[in-house]
Amino acid sequence: MSASAPHAADYVAEIDGLLRGWALSDAERALLRGHNESAEQQAVRLTRLRTIVGGLYLLFPENPVLRRDWVQRANAELGGHSPVQVILADDDGLRTVARLIHAQLQQ
Repeated sequence: MSASAPHAADYVAEIDGLLRGWALSDAERALLRGHNESAEQQAVRLTRLRTIVGGLYLLFPENPVLRRDWVQRANAELGGHSPVQVILADDDGLRTVARLIHAQLQQ
């Protein structure tokens, strides 16, 4: 018997786990979950969130406060907006923030 394909609800649970520690409002958390997305869209969302969270662990391995604050703090590379604001602003926000994390890891 083969394993069934993941459902969007499976992705939401993992997304919630990744967002733990980001000091989000309930409304922000709900938007970041992307409840009305297909399983494919949720998989993309999850991949990008994993990139961001993993990158934050590499940038600040011993400091959960810096990881939390980084997503909330205004960032010059994002036009003075915080990563969370960019992520919530449009569909491409997760990609933009994931690219920023990647660029910072390359420095």
